[in-house]
Amino acid sequence: MKKNNYTFLRAVAIIGILLIGFSPLSLQAQCAYLGDQFLSSPAPTVVGEQVQLTTCLFGGEYREMTGLQAGSTYRFETCGDTDFDTQITIFPAGGGASVAFNDDFCGVQSSVDFTPSTTGDYDVQINQFDCTTNSTCMTLWVTLVSGAPCDDNEVVIEMEDSFGDGWNGNVLDIVDENGNIVESATITTGSDGTATACLPDGCYTVNVDGGIFDSEVSWDIYVNGNLALSGGAPEDGLELDVNGGCGGGGGGDCTDNELSLALDLDFFASETSWEVYDENNAIAASGGGYINGQPDVVEPLCLPDGCYDLFIYDAFGDGIFSDGDFEVLDASNNVIASGDVTGSGGFMTEFCAGDDDGPTCEDGMQNGDEEGVDCGGSYCPPCGPVEGELPYPWHASVVGPSGDCNDFGFDDATYEFTVAGCGNNAFPGTTMDAVAFANQTICGDGEITLKVESITNNGYAGVMIRETEDANSKQVSLFSNLTSSLRHEVRYMAGANKVVQNFVKPAPYWLKLQRQGDWVFAYYSSTGMGYQYVHGVYIPMNYCIEIGMATFSYLPGAVATATFSNVNVVGSPAPAMETPGIEIADMDRLQAARLFPNPAQSNVTVEFAPNTEASTYLTLRNELGQVIEQRQLEPAAFRTEWAVESLNNGVYFIEINRDGEIPQVLRFVKAN
Repeated sequence: MKKNNYTFLRAVAIIGILLIGFSPLSLQAQCAYLGDQFLSSPAPTVVGEQVQLTTCLFGGEYREMTGLQAGSTYRFETCGDTDFDTQITIFPAGGGASVAFNDDFCGVQSSVDFTPSTTGDYDVQINQFDCTTNSTCMTLWVTLVSGAPCDDNEVVIEMEDSFGDGWNGNVLDIVDENGNIVESATITTGSDGTATACLPDGCYTVNVDGGIFDSEVSWDIYVNGNLALSGGAPEDGLELDVNGGCGGGGGGDCTDNELSLALDLDFFASETSWEVYDENNAIAASGGGYINGQPDVVEPLCLPDGCYDLFIYDAFGDGIFSDGDFEVLDASNNVIASGDVTGSGGFMTEFCAGDDDGPTCEDGMQNGDEEGVDCGGSYCPPCGPVEGELPYPWHASVVGPSGDCNDFGFDDATYEFTVAGCGNNAFPGTTMDAVAFANQTICGDGEITLKVESITNNGYAGVMIRETEDANSKQVSLFSNLTSSLRHEVRYMAGANKVVQNFVKPAPYWLKLQRQGDWVFAYYSSTGMGYQYVHGVYIPMNYCIEIGMATFSYLPGAVATATFSNVNVVGSPAPAMETPGIEIADMDRLQAARLFPNPAQSNVTVEFAPNTEASTYLTLRNELGQVIEQRQLEPAAFRTEWAVESLNNGVYFIEINRDGEIPQVLRFVKAN
């Protein structure tokens, strides 16, 4: 009888040991913290999506996980890999007592569900069986099994990337009123992503920046299921109202000046947002979060006395397709500012509120329905060139130590500019430029094209983009001396030495600089009909920059004089003059081009808005910017098909150029 009891008890003990050994949440064989880190990863934000953290975590190493949320459940596992028998132990960041452990859940692999009680960072350590180390690669996955219950406001961030390769470093941050980042979101790969946050009532700021290919980025933020804000990249200081936590508008409680902003929205209203800045460059009011297809809106403004800058943006980059896109109205419904929104850079105008004298033809601002600064429109004298002076919006600038022998002129009969300078700008490695610069200000993307008609044999003449008129400013320029030599200059950082490169190109008489996001591309042409790629540089600058034509001498004290024709600037604000033979297109009717399929195997179809008066020039480039093929389409063409079957796998660009329109660049992937 004793023997039978003993046999039974031993069997029970063995079964109990086996059950403990195979329990997925067993804490009986926890491994010690070894402090050997292999990189880090942010906590996933999409419920149910499995994320591969690494394919090569050695036994004894840990992966730091940042931003795990209290109350959310995360599953860490090595299931699916067979490199070695694993154990998983989870520690608070930096070590301490373990908070979760598992061994042998899926065969000899491990899986542990972990619900942190405190929001923060944690270290997920992998060991080989019996808590040993090795140098064998193991794959580690994480899944957000469930999110923490939200007792405040549920904020959902829906993100898209039009190219499908993630946000290329761009990150969306939501910042509270104390300057703390309360949520960050991005897409690392693919075309879309979702992030969620639980936020109390309040007024928050949304910033989106930090990467490249900004035009591909778009996003929507929903608060408790309602669209609250939309935008693209870069964005800075957008106001996010979470459950009525923000002011900034007008209305019945306004004790300052009651104004209103009337927006004539197109169908894609979710792309539109706006900001009003006061004289201290602080946001006084903002708006957005409109719903596609909604009717036009009138936004109340309540503003103290003073003058303001209004910026209106379009996240997709094609402007607002309507007539008379916006008006700023005073309390008596008088229009004090108006305009059209074209391109992603949108529109900037100035207006005044309260006791200020308001818009006049002598206030040095472009407001009301003025076509230029204090000229044009219904009540100011007409804008126009004055012979011997530079026409609006051009102005003469002397950059750096250029002496007092600079001169600027304009011939309204031939539409030719003359720029003469004696600055000695020839030597690379200098921290200051010395040029005579005829320039204007544009905001956002844009370009300048021109023909160098003549240059004295002691100088160079060409196109230039500068962040400011300071001598040590960031800048990109392309100069010709009407030989086969092109001089390309770039200063990547203010105050740094500039980099000078020389390119040999046949008959480089026509020059072009094109700004797209944080990139500036340089081109040349012998005829002005089709431009050839010279060089491209990544150089982030201010939203608004100086663009124009420059001249310098390479002989100290000698004056170099250049003549420019066919000068055309595209950007916001648009030029107030037309060059003979180059018609400025109706910019606010410009529609975004598209291509499909993407990725492509054999053919790519490109579609764009037809234009019955201008030919379309298309250039196919590889990832290095080298031209593979160019073609010219007749006016009224709106589609072309490109055979790409013979191309190597990789990323390619199709540039679309048409006189008087902002160039567009489309990316696609060639993949078998």
